[in-house]
Amino acid sequence: NYWTDVVSDLAQALARSLKAAGVTVIFGVPGGGPNLEMIGAAEECGIDFILAHGETAACIMASTYGRIIGGVGVAIVTRGPGLTSAINGLAQATLDRSPLLLISDCVPASQRDRIAHQRLDQVAAAAPVTKWSGVLGHHAPEVTIAAAIALATAAPQGAVHLSFDPSQPGDLPPAPPRHEPTSSADIQRVRGLIEAAERPVLIIGLDALSAAATVRARVSRAGIPTLVTYEAKGIIPESSPNYAGFFTGVRAEMPLLGEADLIIGIGFDPVEPMPGPWPHAAEVILIHSFPVETSYFGRRSLIVGDYELLLDAILPPLTGAWGEGCNRPDLSTALNHLHSPSP
Repeated sequence: NYWTDVVSDLAQALARSLKAAGVTVIFGVPGGGPNLEMIGAAEECGIDFILAHGETAACIMASTYGRIIGGVGVAIVTRGPGLTSAINGLAQATLDRSPLLLISDCVPASQRDRIAHQRLDQVAAAAPVTKWSGVLGHHAPEVTIAAAIALATAAPQGAVHLSFDPSQPGDLPPAPPRHEPTSSADIQRVRGLIEAAERPVLIIGLDALSAAATVRARVSRAGIPTLVTYEAKGIIPESSPNYAGFFTGVRAEMPLLGEADLIIGIGFDPVEPMPGPWPHAAEVILIHSFPVETSYFGRRSLIVGDYELLLDAILPPLTGAWGEGCNRPDLSTALNHLHSPSP
């Protein structure tokens, strides 16, 4: 019948759009009806489906997978309680900067005057914990999917929700915001601070993952002690002479950061440290791809722009920093402490 055809058409358009975006796997907990059409259409396009134990788990699995592959994670859930059960997963993706596209079934707008079972304003329910929440409808669904993926994967990454409703034209997700780069005068001022530092320390955070190769090369050239956050683990090889361990936000790195006269964060996001006061007296320079919040970090300067350009302009070779470097007893003790496993 007509409704079956329009559901099938939209499901096929969704699957084709995901395939075109490089999606190879979908996670989820399906219900009946359109959920099964979506999964079936995806399978026909060569996209695998992984059944999760619950909706929140499906979202976390998908967003983590998206971050690992450098793309977007996709999850599908059913209407009503299926969507509300996914709220924690949406929140996790948005709060932890992980790329997620969640697609939920819904009671179609054309039938809401007569169907009350699992009827819920799903777009409004998901809005507070997503970058954007809207409707995937029959008008230009390919454009909607492409825009939703672009928004989910744009910095800061997060969750985008689409409510699958062939009875509506649908909504177009907004374009990712454009961020004005820092002026050349401010870049030169910050470079001067870095060049003048005698004991600088680097902290690499999760936003740097998008430019891992560039960051790894520039850090190696800089030649100074480098900490990584949990989210940025692996971006600097642990065999590197610059590697100084994890930044934990607690006691482990205190000996090193306590001696630093300048702390340079590359992609270091305020969502990563443990809550509490920033205890370090050294000035902080934050190099980031978007205008991250900075009030957590005490005395700080924020530099925004493309890592490829910024790191060339700001981060000179600093192999002469720290005097005798890691051979100094105090710094050597700090680094050994950071490298040693906890008892």
